[in-house]
Amino acid sequence: MKVNIDEHVIAEFSWFSCGLILKDDEGKFIRARTPMFAGVVPVIEAEAIEALEVTRWINSLGMHNVDIESDSLNTVQALNSALENYLEVGVIFQECRRLLDERRDILVSFVRKQANKVAHLVARVPCEVNCFIDIMTPPQSVLEHLVSESLMN
Repeated sequence: MKVNIDEHVIAEFSWFSCGLILKDDEGKFIRARTPMFAGVVPVIEAEAIEALEVTRWINSLGMHNVDIESDSLNTVQALNSALENYLEVGVIFQECRRLLDERRDILVSFVRKQANKVAHLVARVPCEVNCFIDIMTPPQSVLEHLVSESLMN
């Protein structure tokens, strides 16, 4: 299984959202989630919250042998590093790492933006602030990109 993640942060809005998309080993859509949060945050903080959300989501689904893919090299490095992160956002990354350390079957890796387009689009699915939407069938807006990404695998 593979979960691609991406965030949607626009400075002039007082919210940000995340796109989490679960696919099988052939790149076929299984399900997705779009949580939206209140607040104006820097992108790195949105990425940290997104990493925590995806880790919790994987655990809640009881999934094993999962690869998390992000197009944020900073996020991937923060999650794969044993070094202490002293930024304010470091507390969130530490919690993610704690959850990941409990689950040795979850890997975090970097992918190019082109390979992460569906997560990018899922992050833009309309949702109420401080809520989430579980998506069981792919939205029309992502179908073309799902096919393209599955061909890249």
